Amino acid sequence: MPKVSPGFSPKLLIFHQAVAWHGLCWVKGAAEGVVFKASSLHAAFQKATAMKHHNLYLALLAGMSLAATGAIAKPALMVQPKDAQIISSGPGFGSITDTFNQSGLNTGYVDEVTNLHPYTATASHTLVFSGFEWFGNQGTDTATVSYFVNSSLPFIDHLVLWNEESSGIGQFNLWYGTTAGEFGTLLLDGVSPTDHDLVDYLPDVWEFAPSSPLGWYTIQASGCPQPIVSGFASCAIGEVAFGGPAVPEPGIWAMLIAGFGLVGYAARRRRVIAAQS
Repeated sequence: MPKVSPGFSPKLLIFHQAVAWHGLCWVKGAAEGVVFKASSLHAAFQKATAMKHHNLYLALLAGMSLAATGAIAKPALMVQPKDAQIISSGPGFGSITDTFNQSGLNTGYVDEVTNLHPYTATASHTLVFSGFEWFGNQGTDTATVSYFVNSSLPFIDHLVLWNEESSGIGQFNLWYGTTAGEFGTLLLDGVSPTDHDLVDYLPDVWEFAPSSPLGWYTIQASGCPQPIVSGFASCAIGEVAFGGPAVPEPGIWAMLIAGFGLVGYAARRRRVIAAQS
């Protein structure tokens, strides 16, 4: 038979188990975007108060507030660049605009609405060049292109690149700056995108440290063309997009603030009771 510490009643043990179960359900629900009814929280709080262990439940509410951050961490949304400039290896062939206007994608996305990960799992780019891709000057093995982002999302933390299938990019660095071509903050260092065959191709997705939703993101490409196919000696880009988290819904913020508010109230009440005694 398991040992029970002195003063720790079976009834209290059952309560602790119930609280733990309730907390796990909350964490699971928050991660899945489920909002619990206030009535269920009130009923559990009443039970805790009747057993004179309301402080334990208030502590659980703090955990709920932290769990709510799982709901605040919304899925990444697609972000479409507003402009682009060729910094080196230009003018090249094709229009740089075709690398962010979604012209070559088999299905488009809605800027700051489309969920990034499900979309990029199936959104392919055509292998057709004319009107859909950009190639740098022939005989070059590097290229630098900057994309301008002006988003209402809290920050940018994803890059989506459809690496052109015949020449593409061998590897690249991603920089953030306030002007086109500025090597300000290094976000991705020496990453290698997928080397595609001569077929329609899916994108690569990278996540990086949160960066400003307003400014220029510069792809500094090298090692071009990629080994497979290499039909044209230059760097080439199919499509570029970015991603960032959704703005938290007001209800989620309210849940978070209320939880920490209750914890603060409990702490203050305990200090008052201790002072009176």
